[in-house]
Amino acid sequence: MMNRWGEESQGGPSQITPEMANNLPDEFHGATPIWFGGLGGEDTLVQEGLYPPLNLTYTPTQEHFNKIESKFQEERQKQLYSTENTKTLATHDTPTTTEKLKAMNFEISKIIIGEWTHKSVYPDDLKAKFYFAKRRLMWEILDEDSKLKRKIEMQWSDVLSFRASYPPQNETGTLEVELGKCPTFFLEANPQRQKHTKWKQLDQDFTPGQSASKYRRHTLHISPGDLKMNLEKLVSAVSFWSKLAKVNFPTLPQSLYFGNGNSNNNDNSNLYPYGNSRTLGINGNHHYPQGT
Repeated sequence: MMNRWGEESQGGPSQITPEMANNLPDEFHGATPIWFGGLGGEDTLVQEGLYPPLNLTYTPTQEHFNKIESKFQEERQKQLYSTENTKTLATHDTPTTTEKLKAMNFEISKIIIGEWTHKSVYPDDLKAKFYFAKRRLMWEILDEDSKLKRKIEMQWSDVLSFRASYPPQNETGTLEVELGKCPTFFLEANPQRQKHTKWKQLDQDFTPGQSASKYRRHTLHISPGDLKMNLEKLVSAVSFWSKLAKVNFPTLPQSLYFGNGNSNNNDNSNLYPYGNSRTLGINGNHHYPQGT
C-alpha cells in the first residue's frame, strides 16, 4: 500500500483483533490518527499515509491495552478534580466576581432606628445602597432644607443578621438589619450636578438622639417588589449574604443597644448630646447635628 509520500508501507498485517478494538476506551476512537510502521490491513485502527513510516513492528498485547485504559482513567480523574475545584472556587466571593456586579440601590419609604423614624417625601429622598466591590451598605438621606445628602454606612462584616417580611398587597415590605458595630456617618461635600457625590466623614451621629449610634436594629420599609427582587439578587450572587440568610434574626435578642467597643467612628466618646448640638431641619419634623 502506498502512503502520501509515494513510499510503500513495509508493515505486515495488523495484529489488533476486532475484539481488542471493541474493548478500546471511548477516548481512543476518533482520536488524532497515529502512524505506526508495520501495521496494515483492513482491521488497523491507525490510518496510513498521514506520517512517514517508522518501520517499527508493533505487537499489541492485553497488558498494553490495560496501560492505555489506566492512562485514560487518570486523565478522567484529573478533569473531574479540575471541574470540582473550579466549582468550589466559584462559590467564594473573590474580588473579580463581586466587582463585576453593579451596585444595587432602591427606594425606602420609611426608616426606623430606635426612637428615630424618618419618612420619604419624594422618591429619591431615602435610598438603600449595596456596593459589591467595597462590600458596604448604606442608607442615603436627602436633607430637604440644606439639599445636602447624608448617609449612614456599614461594612458587610458588621451585619449580624437580617430578616425580610413580605406583607399582603398594598402594604410595604420590611427589611430588618441587626448590626454588630454602629455605623459611620457622612455629609455630602461640594455637590455638583451630574458628578459623583463626594462625602465628608462626620465624627458624630446626625440622627436625632444619636439613635443610630445606640440601637443595633434598623428597620426599612420598602416596596415588596423591590425588596424581593433585590434580596434575591443579593443572596444568589454573594455567598456572604446567602449564608447570612440562614442565620436566625436577631442573634442578640436581649441586646438592643451597642456596648463599648462597638463603634466604627474615630472617636465615639465625642458624640455630644442632641440637645446641645447645632441642628438642621429635615421635612420640618426632624433635626440633625450639623457637620463641622
